[in-house]
Amino acid sequence: MFEFERSPGGVMLTRFRGEGVSRAAVPEIVEGLPVVRIAEEAFANVRGLREVMLPQTVQSLGRSVFYGCRDLEKAVLPDGLEVLPPSAFSYCGALREVRLPSRLKALCENAFWSCGNLENVSLPHGLRFIGGSAFHECFSLRSVFLPAAVRHVGVPAFDDCRSLRSIRVSEQNPFFTAPSGLLLGEGGRTLLCFPAGMETSNFTLPPNCVKLSRYAFCGNVHLRSITLPEGLSVLPEEVFRDCSGLEEVRLPSTLREIGEGAFRRCLRLHRLVLPEGLRVIGDSAFSACESLSNLRLPAGLQHLGEDVFSFCRPDVCLDQ
Repeated sequence: MFEFERSPGGVMLTRFRGEGVSRAAVPEIVEGLPVVRIAEEAFANVRGLREVMLPQTVQSLGRSVFYGCRDLEKAVLPDGLEVLPPSAFSYCGALREVRLPSRLKALCENAFWSCGNLENVSLPHGLRFIGGSAFHECFSLRSVFLPAAVRHVGVPAFDDCRSLRSIRVSEQNPFFTAPSGLLLGEGGRTLLCFPAGMETSNFTLPPNCVKLSRYAFCGNVHLRSITLPEGLSVLPEEVFRDCSGLEEVRLPSTLREIGEGAFRRCLRLHRLVLPEGLRVIGDSAFSACESLSNLRLPAGLQHLGEDVFSFCRPDVCLDQ
C-alpha cells in the first residue's frame, strides 16, 4: 500500500497505492528508520480515501501531496511541520477538517484551492506567510482569523469564498487590520479583501484607502453600490469580477487606469461615469456587463484594450 525509499535522515513515502482504502495511517518507522518526508503527489488523485494520518516523525511534504483526493474528508498533520507546500490539498472537494500544525510558519499558494466543503481553518499563532489563492473557491469557509505573526498575505488569498462574511485580525498584528470585516494592509492604505460573503449593499471606501488589490471584491453578489475615494488611480485586474449585484460605481476624478477584466460579468452594472482623466481601459474590462449602456469614453483616453465590451448591449458605448 505504501512505497518508500531512503532519504536523508530516514525514509520518504514516495507513493500511496491504496486505491479504494478509506483510512490510511502512515507508519512512523520503516525498516528501523523514521519516515521523515512525504514525496510530491504521493497521494494525488487517490479515490476513496476519506481520512489520512501522518506520523509525528514527518518533517516535510512535497507539493501537491494530496492534490485531487476528492473523497478526502479529514487530514491529521504532524505538529512539527513548518511548511504546507503549494497545492497541498488542491481539489480536495470533500475536505471538512484539517488540523494545521502548531509550528506551521508558511501556508503556500493554492494550498486549499477549491476545497468547497472546508468550513473552518484555525491558523496557528506562529504562521507568518499565506500564499496567493491559498483558499480560492473555498465556498463553505465561514471565518478567518489572522494571528499576530502573519506578515504576508498573497493576492488574492480568499477570492471566491462565498460564505466568508468577515475577516478578523489580531490586534497585535502590525501589518494588517480588519475594520468592519475588511482586510486592509499598508497601514490601511490598501484593500486586500472585501469578503465575497459580506452582506453589505452600499459601501464607501475609507478616504485613506487609495489602493485596491487584484480580485479585492471578486464574487461578492450582495454589493449594490460603491463609492471609491479621491486619490485612487488604478482599478486592478478582475477587481469587481462576478459582482453580479453591483449596479452603481462612483469613480474618483483621480482614476487613470481600469485593468483587465475589472468589471467582467457585473451583470447589473448600469450607472457608471468614466472620469475625464482616465487614460487606459484594459482587455475585457466590461465584458458581459449586460445592463451597461450609453457609456461615454473620455477624450483623453490613450488605450482601449481588446474585447472591452464583449457580450454587452449594442448601445453600451456612445463612442464606438
